[in-house]
Amino acid sequence: MGASLTNIDSFGALQKGPDISLPKTRVLFVSPVSEAKGGAERALLELLSNPWLDCALAVPEYGELGIAAERRNVACACYHPTALSSVHRPPRLSQMAAAVVDTFRCALRIRRIARAHSCDLIHTNGLKAHAIGVLLRILFGFQVVVHLHDIPYSKLERMIWRGISLFANRVIVVSSPCWPGTMTKKVFVLPNGVRAVSSLPAPAPKPNNVRLGFVGRYHPHKGLDLLLDWVGAARDAGLDVGLVTRGRPDPDHPLYWPRICDRIKAEGREPYVIDQGWQNGERTYQDIDFLLVPSDIPDPAPLVIPEAMMAGVVVIGFPAGGIPSLIPPGTGSLARSPLEFVAALRTYLQTPGLYEEVRAAAYRHVKVAHDPDVLAQRFASICSALRSTKTKERPASGSAPL
Repeated sequence: MGASLTNIDSFGALQKGPDISLPKTRVLFVSPVSEAKGGAERALLELLSNPWLDCALAVPEYGELGIAAERRNVACACYHPTALSSVHRPPRLSQMAAAVVDTFRCALRIRRIARAHSCDLIHTNGLKAHAIGVLLRILFGFQVVVHLHDIPYSKLERMIWRGISLFANRVIVVSSPCWPGTMTKKVFVLPNGVRAVSSLPAPAPKPNNVRLGFVGRYHPHKGLDLLLDWVGAARDAGLDVGLVTRGRPDPDHPLYWPRICDRIKAEGREPYVIDQGWQNGERTYQDIDFLLVPSDIPDPAPLVIPEAMMAGVVVIGFPAGGIPSLIPPGTGSLARSPLEFVAALRTYLQTPGLYEEVRAAAYRHVKVAHDPDVLAQRFASICSALRSTKTKERPASGSAPL
């Protein structure tokens, strides 16, 4: 492996893999959260396992991510934000103004962490981390790779995304909708990688017992109201379906999940809508025939889609954001209205062999498009190309205390 490995970059050009004859690039990954909230954090942990990099992790406080990093023999340090932690999407100018001083403090702490680990560059994941990365680039000349997992919804967010790109050395987006406007040469589309599972796929669904599933955060952008509309329409159409939800409430929206639960109870759906809480590992997609992804507010690249495909579960998603690019024709279905969802579901149940055919095609697609080892090489290539660039202040070796 190494320099002989090649792959295609986001502009269709041949790109060499990382040169193993050179020292590994040392990357400090900066996370805005301490817990594993969703797909962005799972993708971050995959990056920390990259064999072509030396990695360190900076988190607000010690938590799930810190524990997971140490299990991977990755050094972890905390930068202890205060006012910065109160900034949430959509960003408000009043919140951002109050967090300015704290952002500077966090940048100084992360600078010390980067110097202690002799890091060649900084990787940021999340809006608050991006703000810190911009300061590290402007004030101290660090090479910064910004990793965008979010779609800019408002005019202010689109301005912020473009402003971040002016200072970042490289910008990585998980899908093209994450980038406002025309791609520039410093912007790369790099989807999330998914590893193969060892379990065998379940048999095709039975018409008299169709198991639907939702996996992920209970967040307003995830379309749980539409989810209930889809399931209700299927029941009204005479389809024997049940729904399991496997996730947890988003702490930034504490009233959302209780409202959904109240709706389930008020509409009498409790016998066939069951919440099973957060699941990990192979249990996540077990005993599910169809994964439903009803994100009617554009979702950048739900990691649950390729994960479910790899687990042998057929996906039906809402055609917005990055979802259509994750479900190419023949690998799943797209539906907007409850009627379209019922039609898609009925087609699978009434067409012999279709479920197995689509499931197999989806598995082959993920094996190629989301190969974690190929994507790890591409990411390492982006980082190693930056390492040789002369910076205003190159982090020096040392053993400064964290």
